[in-house]
Amino acid sequence: MDKLNKISLVLGTLAMATLSFAIQANAVANSRTDNQIIMLGNQQVAVDQVPKPPEIFGKSMFDGFYLGIGPNLTALTGKATENTDKSPLYPDIGRGEAKYPLSDYNPGVTGFGGIGKVFRQNIYLGGELFATYSPLKTKGYNSQVYKAGSYLHGFAADVKSYYTLGAGLRIGYLLSQKAMIYALIGGDFSQFKVVSNDADKGSSIQGKSPQLTKNLVSFTPGIGIEAMLNKNWALRAQYTYSLYDKFSDNFTGIHPASHIIINAKTKYDLARSIFNVAAVYHFNVTDMQNPTYSLYDRPEISLLNGWYFDIGPELTALTGQIKVKRLSLKYKFTEKNSPCISSYYPGIQILGGYGNSYKQWYVGSELFADYSPVKSEHTDIGGNIIYQTVWKIRSDFSYGAALRGGYMPTPGLMFYALLGADLTQFRINSYKGDYYHAAKFDTSPPKTKDVIGFMPGIGIESILYKNWSVRMQYTYTLYRSITDSYKICENGSTYMNPFEDKYEPGISAFSLLLSYHFMQ
Repeated sequence: MDKLNKISLVLGTLAMATLSFAIQANAVANSRTDNQIIMLGNQQVAVDQVPKPPEIFGKSMFDGFYLGIGPNLTALTGKATENTDKSPLYPDIGRGEAKYPLSDYNPGVTGFGGIGKVFRQNIYLGGELFATYSPLKTKGYNSQVYKAGSYLHGFAADVKSYYTLGAGLRIGYLLSQKAMIYALIGGDFSQFKVVSNDADKGSSIQGKSPQLTKNLVSFTPGIGIEAMLNKNWALRAQYTYSLYDKFSDNFTGIHPASHIIINAKTKYDLARSIFNVAAVYHFNVTDMQNPTYSLYDRPEISLLNGWYFDIGPELTALTGQIKVKRLSLKYKFTEKNSPCISSYYPGIQILGGYGNSYKQWYVGSELFADYSPVKSEHTDIGGNIIYQTVWKIRSDFSYGAALRGGYMPTPGLMFYALLGADLTQFRINSYKGDYYHAAKFDTSPPKTKDVIGFMPGIGIESILYKNWSVRMQYTYTLYRSITDSYKICENGSTYMNPFEDKYEPGISAFSLLLSYHFMQ
Protein backbone atom coordinates (compact mmCIF):
# COMPACT_ATOMS: atom_id res chain seq x y z
CA MET A 1 0.00 0.00 0.00
CA ASP A 2 2.83 2.41 0.85
CA LYS A 3 4.40 1.76 -2.52
CA LEU A 4 1.08 2.40 -4.26
CA ASN A 5 0.66 5.71 -2.39
CA LYS A 6 4.12 6.84 -3.43
CA ILE A 7 3.38 6.01 -7.06
CA SER A 8 0.10 7.90 -6.78
CA LEU A 9 1.83 10.96 -5.37
CA VAL A 10 4.39 10.98 -8.18
CA LEU A 11 1.69 10.63 -10.81
CA GLY A 12 -0.27 13.42 -9.15
CA THR A 13 2.70 15.76 -9.23
CA LEU A 14 3.33 15.03 -12.91
CA ALA A 15 -0.32 15.56 -13.65
CA MET A 16 -0.12 19.07 -12.27
CA ALA A 17 2.48 19.99 -14.89
CA THR A 18 -0.20 19.63 -17.59
CA LEU A 19 -3.22 20.48 -15.51
CA SER A 20 -3.36 24.18 -16.36
CA PHE A 21 -3.22 23.58 -20.11
CA ALA A 22 -5.81 20.82 -19.92
CA ILE A 23 -8.25 22.94 -17.95
CA GLN A 24 -7.89 25.87 -20.38
CA ALA A 25 -8.43 23.62 -23.40
CA ASN A 26 -11.45 22.03 -21.80
CA ALA A 27 -12.90 25.45 -20.99
CA VAL A 28 -12.88 26.38 -24.67
CA ALA A 29 -14.69 23.25 -25.84
CA ASN A 30 -16.95 22.61 -22.90
CA SER A 31 -18.20 24.41 -19.87
CA ARG A 32 -17.06 23.13 -16.50
CA THR A 33 -17.70 23.83 -12.85
CA ASP A 34 -15.30 24.59 -10.03
CA ASN A 35 -16.23 21.18 -8.59
CA GLN A 36 -14.75 19.27 -11.55
CA ILE A 37 -13.34 15.91 -10.41
CA ILE A 38 -10.12 14.36 -11.71
CA MET A 39 -8.38 11.10 -10.91
CA LEU A 40 -5.03 11.19 -9.05
CA GLY A 41 -3.84 7.59 -8.82
CA ASN A 42 -6.83 5.62 -7.51
CA GLN A 43 -8.49 8.60 -5.82
CA GLN A 44 -11.01 11.18 -7.00
CA VAL A 45 -9.92 14.75 -6.17
CA ALA A 46 -11.58 18.11 -6.84
CA VAL A 47 -9.54 20.39 -9.10
CA ASP A 48 -9.33 23.16 -6.52
CA GLN A 49 -7.98 20.70 -3.95
CA VAL A 50 -5.04 19.38 -5.97
CA PRO A 51 -1.79 20.17 -4.11
CA LYS A 52 0.52 22.59 -5.90
CA PRO A 53 3.94 21.34 -6.99
CA PRO A 54 7.07 22.76 -5.33
CA GLU A 55 8.27 26.20 -6.52
CA ILE A 56 10.70 25.98 -9.41
CA PHE A 57 12.83 28.71 -7.82
CA GLY A 58 13.79 28.33 -4.18
CA LYS A 59 14.35 31.15 -1.75
CA SER A 60 16.54 33.83 -3.32
CA MET A 61 20.08 34.41 -2.10
CA PHE A 62 19.25 38.15 -2.01
CA ASP A 63 16.51 37.62 0.61
CA GLY A 64 17.03 38.71 4.20
CA PHE A 65 19.45 40.92 6.11
CA TYR A 66 22.82 42.02 4.75
CA LEU A 67 25.87 44.09 5.73
CA GLY A 68 28.48 45.62 3.44
CA ILE A 69 31.64 47.71 3.44
CA GLY A 70 34.06 48.94 0.80
CA PRO A 71 36.09 51.82 -0.64
CA ASN A 72 34.57 54.83 -2.36
CA LEU A 73 35.65 57.74 -4.49
CA THR A 74 33.84 60.92 -3.45
CA ALA A 75 33.64 64.22 -5.32
CA LEU A 76 32.45 67.49 -3.79
CA THR A 77 31.60 69.99 -6.51
CA GLY A 78 29.76 73.28 -6.84
CA LYS A 79 30.40 77.00 -6.82
CA ALA A 80 30.66 79.98 -4.50
CA THR A 81 29.36 83.45 -5.32
CA GLU A 82 30.77 86.27 -3.20
CA ASN A 83 29.23 89.75 -3.10
CA THR A 84 30.72 92.83 -1.42
CA ASP A 85 29.14 96.26 -1.02
CA LYS A 86 32.35 98.26 -0.59
CA SER A 87 36.04 97.89 -1.37
CA PRO A 88 38.33 98.47 1.63
CA LEU A 89 40.90 100.51 -0.30
CA TYR A 90 38.87 102.17 -3.00
CA PRO A 91 35.33 103.01 -1.78
CA ASP A 92 34.53 104.78 -5.05
CA ILE A 93 34.75 101.52 -6.95
CA GLY A 94 31.55 100.22 -5.42
CA ARG A 95 29.90 96.83 -5.34
CA GLY A 96 31.66 93.75 -6.66
CA GLU A 97 31.10 90.09 -7.26
CA ALA A 98 33.37 87.09 -7.58
CA LYS A 99 32.34 83.64 -8.80
CA TYR A 100 34.48 80.56 -8.62
CA PRO A 101 34.00 76.80 -8.81
CA LEU A 102 34.64 74.48 -5.89
CA SER A 103 35.85 70.90 -6.29
CA ASP A 104 37.71 68.18 -4.46
CA TYR A 105 38.15 64.43 -4.96
CA ASN A 106 39.16 62.00 -2.25
CA PRO A 107 38.94 58.27 -1.53
CA GLY A 108 36.98 57.09 1.49
CA VAL A 109 34.98 54.20 2.88
CA THR A 110 31.27 53.29 2.79
CA GLY A 111 29.39 50.99 5.15
CA PHE A 112 25.75 49.91 4.98
CA GLY A 113 23.19 47.43 6.21
CA GLY A 114 19.66 46.55 5.20
CA ILE A 115 17.00 43.99 4.45
CA GLY A 116 15.30 42.95 1.22
CA LYS A 117 13.12 40.33 -0.42
CA VAL A 118 12.56 39.00 -3.93
CA PHE A 119 8.98 38.85 -5.24
CA ARG A 120 7.72 37.05 -8.35
CA GLN A 121 11.15 35.45 -8.81
CA ASN A 122 12.91 38.59 -10.13
CA ILE A 123 11.53 41.76 -8.48
CA TYR A 124 13.51 42.96 -5.47
CA LEU A 125 12.39 45.44 -2.79
CA GLY A 126 14.48 46.47 0.18
CA GLY A 127 15.69 49.26 2.38
CA GLU A 128 19.04 50.13 3.91
CA LEU A 129 20.95 52.54 6.13
CA PHE A 130 24.37 53.79 5.02
CA ALA A 131 27.29 55.92 6.16
CA THR A 132 30.27 57.29 4.21
CA TYR A 133 33.53 58.86 5.29
CA SER A 134 35.71 60.87 2.91
CA PRO A 135 37.67 63.96 4.09
CA LEU A 136 36.89 66.61 1.48
CA LYS A 137 38.50 70.05 1.63
CA THR A 138 38.03 72.52 -1.20
CA LYS A 139 39.08 76.15 -1.50
CA GLY A 140 37.62 78.63 -3.95
CA TYR A 141 39.87 81.60 -4.66
CA ASN A 142 39.60 84.52 -7.04
CA SER A 143 43.34 84.84 -7.80
CA GLN A 144 45.15 87.75 -6.18
CA VAL A 145 44.56 91.04 -8.02
CA TYR A 146 47.25 93.66 -8.53
CA LYS A 147 47.30 97.44 -8.90
CA ALA A 148 50.64 99.19 -9.36
CA GLY A 149 52.41 96.10 -8.11
CA SER A 150 50.64 95.77 -4.76
CA TYR A 151 47.97 93.39 -3.58
CA LEU A 152 44.54 94.92 -3.86
CA HIS A 153 42.05 92.25 -2.98
CA GLY A 154 41.64 88.56 -2.40
CA PHE A 155 38.48 86.55 -1.79
CA ALA A 156 38.54 82.99 -0.50
CA ALA A 157 35.98 80.38 0.52
CA ASP A 158 36.98 77.22 2.36
CA VAL A 159 34.59 74.24 2.48
CA LYS A 160 35.12 71.06 4.49
CA SER A 161 32.93 67.96 4.71
CA TYR A 162 33.87 64.59 6.14
CA TYR A 163 30.88 62.24 6.30
CA THR A 164 27.29 61.49 5.30
CA LEU A 165 24.55 59.44 6.97
CA GLY A 166 21.50 58.29 5.07
CA ALA A 167 18.76 55.82 4.21
CA GLY A 168 17.38 54.56 0.94
CA LEU A 169 14.89 52.26 -0.77
CA ARG A 170 16.31 49.73 -3.24
CA ILE A 171 14.18 48.58 -6.17
CA GLY A 172 15.86 45.89 -8.24
CA TYR A 173 15.46 43.42 -11.07
CA LEU A 174 17.20 40.03 -11.02
CA LEU A 175 19.01 39.33 -14.28
CA SER A 176 19.59 35.82 -12.96
CA GLN A 177 19.46 34.24 -9.52
CA LYS A 178 22.98 35.59 -8.92
CA ALA A 179 22.90 39.10 -10.40
CA MET A 180 20.70 42.14 -9.85
CA ILE A 181 20.52 45.71 -11.15
CA TYR A 182 18.77 48.26 -8.96
CA ALA A 183 17.82 51.89 -8.40
CA LEU A 184 18.32 53.62 -5.06
CA ILE A 185 15.94 56.35 -3.88
CA GLY A 186 16.83 57.99 -0.59
CA GLY A 187 18.33 60.91 1.24
CA ASP A 188 21.41 61.74 3.25
CA PHE A 189 22.47 64.03 6.08
CA SER A 190 25.78 65.86 5.74
CA GLN A 191 27.66 68.50 7.70
CA PHE A 192 29.56 71.32 5.97
CA LYS A 193 32.04 73.66 7.65
CA VAL A 194 32.72 76.87 5.71
CA VAL A 195 34.88 79.97 6.22
CA SER A 196 34.68 83.05 3.98
CA ASN A 197 37.22 85.87 3.94
CA ASP A 198 38.05 89.12 2.17
CA ALA A 199 41.63 90.30 2.57
CA ASP A 200 44.31 92.72 1.38
CA LYS A 201 47.88 91.76 2.24
CA GLY A 202 49.41 95.14 1.56
CA SER A 203 47.21 97.06 4.02
CA SER A 204 46.49 94.22 6.45
CA ILE A 205 42.77 94.48 5.83
CA GLN A 206 40.94 91.30 6.57
CA GLY A 207 37.32 90.34 6.94
CA LYS A 208 36.88 86.75 7.97
CA SER A 209 33.71 84.97 8.96
CA PRO A 210 33.59 82.67 11.98
CA GLN A 211 33.44 79.04 10.94
CA LEU A 212 29.88 78.29 9.90
CA THR A 213 28.62 74.74 10.45
CA LYS A 214 25.71 73.86 8.21
CA ASN A 215 23.74 70.61 8.53
CA LEU A 216 21.92 69.74 5.32
CA VAL A 217 19.61 66.95 4.15
CA SER A 218 19.57 66.08 0.45
CA PHE A 219 17.63 63.92 -2.00
CA THR A 220 19.94 61.09 -3.07
CA PRO A 221 19.15 58.97 -6.13
CA GLY A 222 21.49 56.25 -7.36
CA ILE A 223 21.96 53.15 -9.49
CA GLY A 224 23.90 49.95 -8.92
CA ILE A 225 24.52 46.33 -9.73
CA GLU A 226 25.11 43.45 -7.30
CA ALA A 227 26.30 39.91 -7.97
CA MET A 228 26.56 36.86 -5.71
CA LEU A 229 30.00 35.25 -5.52
CA ASN A 230 28.68 32.30 -3.50
CA LYS A 231 25.71 31.60 -1.25
CA ASN A 232 26.47 34.41 1.22
CA TRP A 233 29.02 36.78 -0.29
CA ALA A 234 28.30 39.32 -3.01
CA LEU A 235 30.07 42.22 -4.69
CA ARG A 236 28.30 45.41 -5.65
CA ALA A 237 29.09 48.67 -7.45
CA GLN A 238 26.97 51.78 -6.91
CA TYR A 239 26.82 55.45 -7.90
CA THR A 240 24.85 58.11 -5.99
CA TYR A 241 24.40 61.86 -6.45
CA SER A 242 23.33 64.25 -3.67
CA LEU A 243 22.25 67.83 -4.42
CA TYR A 244 22.05 70.14 -1.40
CA ASP A 245 20.05 73.30 -0.78
CA LYS A 246 21.92 76.57 -1.27
CA PHE A 247 23.04 78.43 1.83
CA SER A 248 24.84 81.72 2.60
CA ASP A 249 27.60 82.96 4.90
CA ASN A 250 27.70 86.65 5.90
CA PHE A 251 30.77 88.37 7.33
CA THR A 252 32.12 91.84 8.16
CA GLY A 253 35.65 93.26 8.29
CA ILE A 254 37.02 96.69 9.32
CA HIS A 255 40.10 98.53 8.06
CA PRO A 256 42.29 99.05 11.18
CA ALA A 257 43.20 102.65 10.22
CA SER A 258 40.38 104.15 8.17
CA HIS A 259 37.66 101.96 9.69
CA ILE A 260 36.22 101.24 6.27
CA ILE A 261 33.69 98.44 6.69
CA ILE A 262 33.66 95.41 4.47
CA ASN A 263 30.25 93.74 4.29
CA ALA A 264 30.21 90.55 2.27
CA LYS A 265 27.98 87.60 1.56
CA THR A 266 29.00 84.23 0.11
CA LYS A 267 26.41 81.89 -1.37
CA TYR A 268 27.30 78.19 -1.64
CA ASP A 269 25.80 75.73 -4.12
CA LEU A 270 27.19 72.22 -3.49
CA ALA A 271 26.71 68.64 -4.68
CA ARG A 272 28.32 65.31 -3.82
CA SER A 273 28.94 62.27 -6.06
CA ILE A 274 29.99 58.89 -4.67
CA PHE A 275 31.15 55.81 -6.58
CA ASN A 276 31.41 52.80 -4.28
CA VAL A 277 32.54 49.18 -4.62
CA ALA A 278 31.70 46.95 -1.66
CA ALA A 279 31.75 43.39 -0.39
CA VAL A 280 28.32 42.33 0.92
CA TYR A 281 27.49 39.50 3.32
CA HIS A 282 23.93 38.12 3.15
CA PHE A 283 22.55 36.35 6.23
CA ASN A 284 20.68 33.78 4.15
CA VAL A 285 18.34 31.31 5.83
CA THR A 286 19.63 27.75 5.87
CA ASP A 287 16.54 26.14 4.30
CA MET A 288 17.19 27.38 0.76
CA GLN A 289 15.76 24.62 -1.40
CA ASN A 290 18.11 24.00 -4.31
CA PRO A 291 17.44 27.19 -6.27
CA THR A 292 17.25 26.57 -9.99
CA TYR A 293 19.47 29.01 -11.88
CA SER A 294 18.64 30.44 -15.25
CA LEU A 295 20.33 29.42 -18.44
CA TYR A 296 22.71 32.37 -17.98
CA ASP A 297 24.43 30.46 -15.14
CA ARG A 298 25.18 27.39 -17.23
CA PRO A 299 28.84 26.35 -17.08
CA GLU A 300 29.38 25.14 -20.66
CA ILE A 301 30.42 28.45 -22.25
CA SER A 302 30.69 32.11 -21.35
CA LEU A 303 27.94 34.25 -22.87
CA LEU A 304 30.31 37.24 -22.90
CA ASN A 305 32.70 35.73 -25.46
CA GLY A 306 33.07 37.18 -28.95
CA TRP A 307 32.37 40.56 -30.56
CA TYR A 308 30.16 43.13 -28.83
CA PHE A 309 28.74 46.63 -29.27
CA ASP A 310 27.75 48.98 -26.41
CA ILE A 311 25.87 52.25 -26.08
CA GLY A 312 24.57 54.20 -23.11
CA PRO A 313 24.53 57.40 -21.04
CA GLU A 314 27.43 58.64 -18.95
CA LEU A 315 28.02 61.35 -16.37
CA THR A 316 31.30 63.19 -16.95
CA ALA A 317 33.19 65.41 -14.52
CA LEU A 318 35.93 67.82 -15.61
CA THR A 319 38.08 68.69 -12.60
CA GLY A 320 41.54 70.03 -11.81
CA GLN A 321 43.33 73.31 -11.21
CA ILE A 322 44.95 76.23 -13.02
CA LYS A 323 48.43 77.43 -12.06
CA VAL A 324 48.84 81.14 -12.80
CA LYS A 325 52.26 82.75 -13.36
CA ARG A 326 53.19 86.37 -14.03
CA LEU A 327 56.47 86.41 -15.93
CA SER A 328 57.30 90.13 -15.69
CA LEU A 329 60.76 90.72 -14.16
CA LYS A 330 59.35 93.65 -12.15
CA TYR A 331 56.23 91.98 -10.76
CA LYS A 332 56.98 88.28 -11.08
CA PHE A 333 54.81 85.87 -9.07
CA THR A 334 53.26 82.42 -9.01
CA GLU A 335 49.70 82.19 -7.72
CA LYS A 336 49.74 80.08 -4.56
CA ASN A 337 45.98 79.48 -4.47
CA SER A 338 45.20 77.96 -7.83
CA PRO A 339 41.78 78.54 -9.41
CA CYS A 340 39.70 75.36 -9.64
CA ILE A 341 38.37 73.52 -12.66
CA SER A 342 34.97 71.98 -11.92
CA SER A 343 32.14 70.91 -14.21
CA TYR A 344 29.62 68.04 -14.44
CA TYR A 345 27.64 67.17 -17.55
CA PRO A 346 25.70 64.17 -18.94
CA GLY A 347 26.79 62.61 -22.21
CA ILE A 348 26.76 59.43 -24.28
CA GLN A 349 29.31 56.68 -24.91
CA ILE A 350 29.56 54.10 -27.69
CA LEU A 351 32.12 51.33 -27.94
CA GLY A 352 32.87 48.04 -29.61
CA GLY A 353 35.31 45.25 -28.94
CA TYR A 354 36.19 41.59 -28.76
CA GLY A 355 36.86 39.32 -25.80
CA ASN A 356 37.33 35.69 -24.89
CA SER A 357 37.55 33.63 -21.74
CA TYR A 358 39.74 30.87 -20.41
CA LYS A 359 37.99 29.06 -17.58
CA GLN A 360 36.93 31.92 -15.27
CA TRP A 361 39.30 34.57 -16.67
CA TYR A 362 38.45 37.03 -19.43
CA VAL A 363 40.69 39.13 -21.70
CA GLY A 364 39.50 41.59 -24.34
CA SER A 365 40.07 44.92 -26.04
CA GLU A 366 37.80 47.70 -27.25
CA LEU A 367 37.56 51.05 -29.01
CA PHE A 368 35.34 53.81 -27.61
CA ALA A 369 34.05 57.31 -28.31
CA ASP A 370 32.46 59.75 -25.85
CA TYR A 371 30.43 62.91 -26.29
CA SER A 372 29.92 65.09 -23.22
CA PRO A 373 30.25 68.91 -23.50
CA VAL A 374 31.93 69.60 -20.15
CA LYS A 375 33.11 73.17 -19.64
CA SER A 376 34.48 75.06 -16.66
CA GLU A 377 34.64 78.84 -16.32
CA HIS A 378 36.34 80.55 -13.39
CA THR A 379 35.33 84.23 -13.34
CA ASP A 380 36.28 87.24 -11.20
CA ILE A 381 33.96 90.13 -12.03
CA GLY A 382 33.07 93.34 -10.21
CA GLY A 383 33.81 96.94 -9.40
CA ASN A 384 36.09 96.23 -6.48
CA ILE A 385 38.30 94.00 -8.58
CA ILE A 386 40.65 96.03 -10.74
CA TYR A 387 41.12 93.33 -13.36
CA GLN A 388 38.39 91.10 -14.62
CA THR A 389 39.83 87.62 -14.91
CA VAL A 390 38.28 84.71 -16.76
CA TRP A 391 39.66 81.22 -17.33
CA LYS A 392 37.78 78.88 -19.65
CA ILE A 393 38.35 75.24 -20.54
CA ARG A 394 36.04 72.97 -22.52
CA SER A 395 36.00 69.45 -23.91
CA ASP A 396 33.31 67.84 -26.10
CA PHE A 397 34.68 64.62 -27.59
CA SER A 398 37.16 61.91 -26.68
CA TYR A 399 38.27 58.75 -28.45
CA GLY A 400 40.37 55.87 -27.23
CA ALA A 401 41.25 52.23 -26.81
CA ALA A 402 41.45 50.00 -23.76
CA LEU A 403 42.26 46.49 -22.60
CA ARG A 404 39.80 44.62 -20.37
CA GLY A 405 40.77 41.90 -17.94
CA GLY A 406 38.07 40.26 -15.86
CA TYR A 407 37.03 37.48 -13.51
CA MET A 408 33.75 35.57 -14.06
CA PRO A 409 32.16 33.89 -11.03
CA THR A 410 29.54 32.61 -13.53
CA PRO A 411 29.61 32.53 -17.35
CA GLY A 412 27.12 35.42 -17.50
CA LEU A 413 28.70 37.71 -14.91
CA MET A 414 32.06 39.50 -14.88
CA PHE A 415 34.03 41.93 -12.72
CA TYR A 416 36.74 43.68 -14.71
CA ALA A 417 39.49 46.29 -14.76
CA LEU A 418 40.24 48.65 -17.65
CA LEU A 419 43.58 50.06 -18.76
CA GLY A 420 43.67 52.38 -21.74
CA ALA A 421 44.34 55.76 -23.28
CA ASP A 422 42.14 58.40 -24.84
CA LEU A 423 42.59 61.39 -27.10
CA THR A 424 40.66 64.46 -25.94
CA GLN A 425 40.43 67.87 -27.58
CA PHE A 426 40.50 70.76 -25.09
CA ARG A 427 39.68 74.38 -25.91
CA ILE A 428 41.18 76.97 -23.55
CA ASN A 429 40.88 80.74 -23.36
CA SER A 430 42.13 83.29 -20.78
CA TYR A 431 41.06 86.90 -20.37
CA LYS A 432 42.12 89.84 -18.22
CA GLY A 433 40.53 93.30 -18.34
CA ASP A 434 41.57 96.62 -16.77
CA TYR A 435 38.69 98.14 -14.78
CA TYR A 436 40.06 101.70 -14.87
CA HIS A 437 40.80 101.59 -18.58
CA ALA A 438 38.07 99.52 -20.15
CA ALA A 439 39.68 99.76 -23.58
CA LYS A 440 42.88 98.27 -22.22
CA PHE A 441 42.45 94.56 -21.94
CA ASP A 442 43.83 91.46 -23.49
CA THR A 443 42.54 88.03 -24.18
CA SER A 444 44.45 85.02 -25.36
CA PRO A 445 43.27 83.61 -28.69
CA PRO A 446 41.19 80.47 -28.16
CA LYS A 447 43.50 77.50 -28.38
CA THR A 448 42.68 73.92 -29.28
CA LYS A 449 44.89 71.23 -27.82
CA ASP A 450 44.73 67.49 -28.58
CA VAL A 451 45.94 65.69 -25.47
CA ILE A 452 46.43 61.97 -24.82
CA GLY A 453 45.48 60.81 -21.34
CA PHE A 454 46.12 57.67 -19.28
CA MET A 455 42.82 55.95 -18.36
CA PRO A 456 42.37 53.24 -15.69
CA GLY A 457 38.91 52.01 -14.69
CA ILE A 458 36.80 49.30 -13.07
CA GLY A 459 33.40 47.81 -13.90
CA ILE A 460 30.89 44.97 -13.69
CA GLU A 461 28.87 43.31 -16.49
CA SER A 462 25.99 40.84 -16.40
CA ILE A 463 23.92 39.08 -19.05
CA LEU A 464 20.43 40.59 -19.23
CA TYR A 465 18.61 38.43 -21.81
CA LYS A 466 19.99 36.13 -24.50
CA ASN A 467 22.52 38.30 -26.41
CA TRP A 468 22.00 41.41 -24.28
CA SER A 469 23.95 42.45 -21.22
CA VAL A 470 24.15 45.50 -18.96
CA ARG A 471 27.43 47.06 -17.91
CA MET A 472 28.39 49.72 -15.36
CA GLN A 473 31.87 51.23 -15.14
CA TYR A 474 33.94 54.11 -13.76
CA THR A 475 37.05 55.56 -15.42
CA TYR A 476 39.45 58.37 -14.55
CA THR A 477 41.68 59.99 -17.18
CA LEU A 478 44.70 62.09 -16.22
CA TYR A 479 46.21 64.44 -18.81
CA ARG A 480 49.44 66.37 -19.08
CA SER A 481 49.39 70.12 -18.41
CA ILE A 482 48.08 72.53 -21.07
CA THR A 483 49.78 75.95 -21.19
CA ASP A 484 48.22 79.24 -22.31
CA SER A 485 50.40 82.37 -22.60
CA TYR A 486 49.16 85.94 -23.06
CA LYS A 487 49.96 89.58 -22.19
CA ILE A 488 48.01 92.37 -20.52
CA CYS A 489 48.54 96.12 -20.46
CA GLU A 490 48.02 97.44 -16.89
CA ASN A 491 46.57 100.88 -16.01
CA GLY A 492 46.97 102.31 -19.48
CA SER A 493 50.67 101.56 -19.52
CA THR A 494 52.39 100.65 -22.75
CA TYR A 495 54.21 97.82 -21.04
CA MET A 496 52.70 94.43 -21.72
CA ASN A 497 52.91 92.09 -18.73
CA PRO A 498 53.27 88.46 -19.77
CA PHE A 499 51.15 85.78 -18.06
CA GLU A 500 51.24 82.01 -18.26
CA ASP A 501 48.27 79.87 -17.23
CA LYS A 502 48.87 76.16 -16.86
CA TYR A 503 45.73 73.99 -16.94
CA GLU A 504 45.91 70.57 -15.22
CA PRO A 505 42.64 68.78 -16.10
CA GLY A 506 41.31 65.34 -15.27
CA ILE A 507 38.11 63.66 -16.47
CA SER A 508 36.02 61.18 -14.47
CA ALA A 509 33.26 59.25 -16.25
CA PHE A 510 30.53 56.99 -14.87
CA SER A 511 28.80 54.94 -17.60
CA LEU A 512 25.75 52.67 -17.74
CA LEU A 513 25.86 50.70 -20.99
CA LEU A 514 23.60 48.28 -22.85
CA SER A 515 25.65 45.66 -24.72
CA TYR A 516 24.82 43.37 -27.63
CA HIS A 517 26.99 40.26 -28.03
CA PHE A 518 27.47 38.66 -31.45
CA MET A 519 27.81 35.15 -30.02
CA GLN A 520 30.08 32.72 -31.79
